[in-house]
Amino acid sequence: IAPPSVAALMHELQMIKDFGFNMMRVHAAVMPPIFYYFCDQLGLLVWQDMPGGDGRALPLWDQARADAEHRVGYDGLDEIVRTDESKAAFWQELQGVVSSLSPFASIVCWTPFNEAWGQFQTLEVVRWLREFGGGRWVNSASGWNDIADLYPGADHGDVADVHNYEGPPFQTLNGTFTKWP
Repeated sequence: IAPPSVAALMHELQMIKDFGFNMMRVHAAVMPPIFYYFCDQLGLLVWQDMPGGDGRALPLWDQARADAEHRVGYDGLDEIVRTDESKAAFWQELQGVVSSLSPFASIVCWTPFNEAWGQFQTLEVVRWLREFGGGRWVNSASGWNDIADLYPGADHGDVADVHNYEGPPFQTLNGTFTKWP
Protein backbone atom coordinates (compact mmCIF):
# COMPACT_ATOMS: atom_id res chain seq x y z
CA ILE A 1 0.00 0.00 0.00
CA ALA A 2 2.92 2.37 0.59
CA PRO A 3 4.98 2.71 -2.60
CA PRO A 4 8.56 3.91 -2.09
CA SER A 5 7.98 7.09 -4.11
CA VAL A 6 5.43 9.03 -6.15
CA ALA A 7 7.27 7.91 -9.30
CA ALA A 8 6.93 4.26 -8.24
CA LEU A 9 3.21 4.73 -7.62
CA MET A 10 2.72 6.31 -11.04
CA HIS A 11 4.74 3.50 -12.64
CA GLU A 12 2.60 0.81 -10.97
CA LEU A 13 -0.65 2.49 -12.02
CA GLN A 14 0.64 2.91 -15.57
CA MET A 15 1.54 -0.80 -15.65
CA ILE A 16 -1.98 -1.68 -14.51
CA LYS A 17 -3.36 0.40 -17.37
CA ASP A 18 -0.83 -1.03 -19.87
CA PHE A 19 -1.83 -4.58 -18.91
CA GLY A 20 -5.36 -3.75 -20.02
CA PHE A 21 -7.09 -3.29 -16.70
CA ASN A 22 -9.54 -0.42 -16.35
CA MET A 23 -10.75 -0.81 -12.75
CA MET A 24 -9.24 -1.65 -9.40
CA ARG A 25 -10.55 -2.15 -5.92
CA VAL A 26 -8.96 -0.28 -3.03
CA HIS A 27 -9.64 -2.93 -0.44
CA ALA A 28 -10.29 -1.93 3.19
CA ALA A 29 -7.95 1.06 2.97
CA VAL A 30 -7.78 4.64 1.80
CA MET A 31 -4.88 5.67 -0.41
CA PRO A 32 -3.21 9.09 -0.42
CA PRO A 33 -4.79 11.74 -2.67
CA ILE A 34 -1.99 11.44 -5.26
CA PHE A 35 -3.14 7.86 -5.97
CA TYR A 36 -6.64 9.01 -6.91
CA TYR A 37 -5.24 11.96 -8.88
CA PHE A 38 -3.14 9.57 -10.98
CA CYS A 39 -6.15 7.26 -11.45
CA ASP A 40 -8.13 10.28 -12.69
CA GLN A 41 -5.33 11.17 -15.11
CA LEU A 42 -4.99 7.61 -16.43
CA GLY A 43 -8.70 6.88 -16.64
CA LEU A 44 -8.49 4.02 -14.12
CA LEU A 45 -11.75 3.42 -12.29
CA VAL A 46 -11.70 2.82 -8.53
CA TRP A 47 -14.02 0.68 -6.43
CA GLN A 48 -13.45 2.21 -2.96
CA ASP A 49 -13.87 0.26 0.29
CA MET A 50 -14.22 1.72 3.72
CA PRO A 51 -11.53 0.54 6.12
CA GLY A 52 -12.80 -2.66 7.72
CA GLY A 53 -14.82 -3.55 10.74
CA ASP A 54 -14.82 -3.00 14.46
CA GLY A 55 -13.52 -5.58 16.91
CA ARG A 56 -15.60 -3.99 19.70
CA ALA A 57 -18.82 -4.99 17.97
CA LEU A 58 -20.69 -8.21 18.62
CA PRO A 59 -21.30 -10.87 17.48
CA LEU A 60 -17.94 -11.52 15.86
CA TRP A 61 -17.65 -13.58 12.66
CA ASP A 62 -16.23 -16.68 14.28
CA GLN A 63 -17.26 -20.10 15.48
CA ALA A 64 -19.43 -18.55 18.20
CA ARG A 65 -21.41 -16.72 15.53
CA ALA A 66 -21.70 -19.89 13.46
CA ASP A 67 -22.98 -21.73 16.55
CA ALA A 68 -25.52 -18.95 17.22
CA GLU A 69 -26.71 -19.06 13.61
CA HIS A 70 -27.14 -22.82 13.88
CA ARG A 71 -29.16 -22.49 17.12
CA VAL A 72 -31.43 -19.58 16.21
CA GLY A 73 -31.24 -19.28 12.44
CA TYR A 74 -30.11 -16.22 10.52
CA ASP A 75 -32.75 -13.72 11.64
CA GLY A 76 -31.16 -10.85 13.48
CA LEU A 77 -27.60 -11.98 12.85
CA ASP A 78 -27.01 -10.30 9.49
CA GLU A 79 -25.72 -7.13 11.13
CA ILE A 80 -23.62 -6.58 14.21
CA VAL A 81 -24.51 -4.52 17.25
CA ARG A 82 -22.14 -1.60 17.81
CA THR A 83 -21.59 0.44 20.92
CA ASP A 84 -22.58 4.12 20.74
CA GLU A 85 -18.88 5.00 20.55
CA SER A 86 -18.38 2.56 17.68
CA LYS A 87 -21.39 3.90 15.77
CA ALA A 88 -20.16 7.48 16.12
CA ALA A 89 -16.66 6.49 14.97
CA PHE A 90 -18.01 4.66 11.92
CA TRP A 91 -20.22 7.54 10.79
CA GLN A 92 -17.45 10.08 11.33
CA GLU A 93 -14.99 7.97 9.33
CA LEU A 94 -17.50 7.28 6.53
CA GLN A 95 -18.29 10.98 6.20
CA GLY A 96 -14.59 11.85 6.22
CA VAL A 97 -13.66 9.31 3.56
CA VAL A 98 -16.53 10.26 1.25
CA SER A 99 -15.92 13.98 1.73
CA SER A 100 -12.19 13.74 1.04
CA LEU A 101 -12.47 11.38 -1.94
CA SER A 102 -15.61 12.72 -3.66
CA PRO A 103 -13.65 15.21 -5.82
CA PHE A 104 -11.89 12.33 -7.62
CA ALA A 105 -13.82 11.25 -10.72
CA SER A 106 -12.05 7.88 -10.78
CA ILE A 107 -14.12 6.63 -7.83
CA VAL A 108 -17.15 4.88 -9.28
CA CYS A 109 -18.29 2.66 -6.38
CA TRP A 110 -18.45 2.95 -2.59
CA THR A 111 -18.24 -0.27 -0.57
CA PRO A 112 -18.97 0.40 3.09
CA PHE A 113 -18.72 -3.23 4.24
CA ASN A 114 -16.54 -6.13 3.13
CA GLU A 115 -17.69 -9.64 4.05
CA ALA A 116 -19.80 -8.13 6.85
CA TRP A 117 -16.76 -6.79 8.74
CA GLY A 118 -18.39 -4.29 11.07
CA GLN A 119 -21.61 -4.32 9.03
CA PHE A 120 -24.50 -2.53 10.71
CA GLN A 121 -27.33 -0.18 9.75
CA THR A 122 -26.79 -1.22 6.15
CA LEU A 123 -29.92 0.41 4.75
CA GLU A 124 -29.14 3.69 6.54
CA VAL A 125 -25.57 3.62 5.20
CA VAL A 126 -26.85 3.04 1.65
CA ARG A 127 -29.33 5.92 2.02
CA TRP A 128 -26.56 8.22 3.25
CA LEU A 129 -24.26 7.25 0.37
CA ARG A 130 -27.11 7.89 -2.08
CA GLU A 131 -27.47 11.41 -0.72
CA PHE A 132 -23.81 12.33 -0.19
CA GLY A 133 -21.81 9.87 -2.31
CA GLY A 134 -21.84 11.85 -5.53
CA GLY A 135 -24.05 9.50 -7.56
CA ARG A 136 -21.59 6.61 -7.48
CA TRP A 137 -22.64 2.98 -7.34
CA VAL A 138 -23.00 1.43 -3.90
CA ASN A 139 -21.99 -2.13 -3.07
CA SER A 140 -23.38 -2.41 0.44
CA ALA A 141 -21.63 -5.64 1.41
CA SER A 142 -18.92 -7.01 -0.83
CA GLY A 143 -18.52 -10.75 -0.79
CA TRP A 144 -21.52 -11.87 1.19
CA ASN A 145 -24.06 -10.76 3.77
CA ASP A 146 -26.21 -9.11 1.13
CA ILE A 147 -29.35 -8.24 3.10
CA ALA A 148 -31.63 -7.80 0.07
CA ASP A 149 -33.50 -11.00 0.92
CA LEU A 150 -34.34 -9.63 4.38
CA TYR A 151 -35.73 -6.33 3.10
CA PRO A 152 -37.41 -6.92 -0.28
CA GLY A 153 -37.90 -3.72 -2.20
CA ALA A 154 -35.47 -1.71 -0.06
CA ASP A 155 -32.49 0.05 -1.63
CA HIS A 156 -29.53 -2.11 -0.67
CA GLY A 157 -27.15 -0.89 -3.37
CA ASP A 158 -26.34 -1.36 -7.02
CA VAL A 159 -23.80 -4.20 -7.03
CA ALA A 160 -23.92 -7.71 -5.63
CA ASP A 161 -20.67 -9.65 -5.72
CA VAL A 162 -19.59 -12.97 -4.29
CA HIS A 163 -16.28 -13.99 -2.74
CA ASN A 164 -15.81 -17.70 -3.20
CA TYR A 165 -13.05 -19.50 -1.35
CA GLU A 166 -13.86 -22.97 -2.73
CA GLY A 167 -14.58 -24.37 0.70
CA PRO A 168 -17.48 -25.04 3.05
CA PRO A 169 -20.30 -24.31 2.91
CA PHE A 170 -20.33 -23.71 -0.85
CA GLN A 171 -17.45 -25.88 -2.17
CA THR A 172 -17.41 -24.43 -5.70
CA LEU A 173 -18.44 -21.26 -7.49
CA ASN A 174 -21.56 -23.02 -8.80
CA GLY A 175 -22.38 -24.05 -5.23
CA THR A 176 -22.11 -20.44 -4.14
CA PHE A 177 -24.71 -19.29 -6.64
CA THR A 178 -26.98 -22.22 -5.82
CA LYS A 179 -27.07 -21.34 -2.10
CA TRP A 180 -26.69 -17.55 -2.26
CA PRO A 181 -30.02 -15.68 -2.01
